[in-house]
Amino acid sequence: MQSLEGINPETTTQSHQELATWAGRLHHWGLAGLVSSFLENGGAFATLAAQSLYVCQPILDSFIPVRSLAHVLEDPEMTKAFVKTLQEEVR
Repeated sequence: MQSLEGINPETTTQSHQELATWAGRLHHWGLAGLVSSFLENGGAFATLAAQSLYVCQPILDSFIPVRSLAHVLEDPEMTKAFVKTLQEEVR
């Protein structure tokens, strides 16, 4: 996860909650392992996925909020933490 120095603790807690929420959703949908593999081995896939979520946000937000996931995928350190969380969900 990101260094906590200079980061608002409330923001860090929110990021942890967002990771856990999305990991739980993906696990529930049976996609945690697949998404974990793509993010871990897909190179620039996370950045491309984040940009795609931002583009589709007006449509997707009526079903499920995606801005938080896009934000996580933009940051390589947060993406690594998300992959770790997903892998824990798969076990």
